[in-house]
Amino acid sequence: MSMPIPAEAWPRSPPRWSAGALEPLGGAAALAARWPRVGPLIVDAGFDLVQAYPLSWHTRTLGGLNVFYAQAVPDDPQRLALGQAFADIATLVLVQTQAPSDRELTAHVRSALAERIVVEQAKGVLAETHAIELDAAYAMLLQIAATESSPLTQTARRIIRGAYP
Repeated sequence: MSMPIPAEAWPRSPPRWSAGALEPLGGAAALAARWPRVGPLIVDAGFDLVQAYPLSWHTRTLGGLNVFYAQAVPDDPQRLALGQAFADIATLVLVQTQAPSDRELTAHVRSALAERIVVEQAKGVLAETHAIELDAAYAMLLQIAATESSPLTQTARRIIRGAYP
C-alpha cells in the first residue's frame, strides 16, 4: 500500500542538476543518507531507486520531475531521454498558464511558417553554393548555427544575405 509523503518531509537541500538527469540514487541507505526525512518514507512506500530530471525553462530551473522505481534498473539512454521528454512537457505545462487566444495562435503559426521559409531558402543557397543535396545543406545549416550558438532562423537569414561563402 502506498502512502503519501507529507510536505514537511520533502527534501530542503538544493538540487544537484547536471546537464540532464541526475545520477540515479538507489538503495535504502543512499536514499536515507541523501534525504534523512523523506528517504525512509520512499523506501517504506516500496521504492528502491529515484531518478531526477530538471524542469528547465531557458536558463532557469523551475524544479524537478522525480521518477521512482521499485527496483534498480540499468542505465538506458532511451529511458533517460524519455524521462527528460516528460520533464520538458511538464515544464511547458507549467509555463503556459493559459490557452492562447485564436489571434495569438494564428500569429504564432504564421511566424513559424515564415521562419521555416527562411530556413528553406538558406538550404537552397547552401545547396547551390556548395553543389550539395538539400539534406546535406540542412545539416550544414544546423552545424553553422550550433558552432555559433545562434538560432537557426538568424543563421539562415545571414546565409541568405550572403554572410557565408
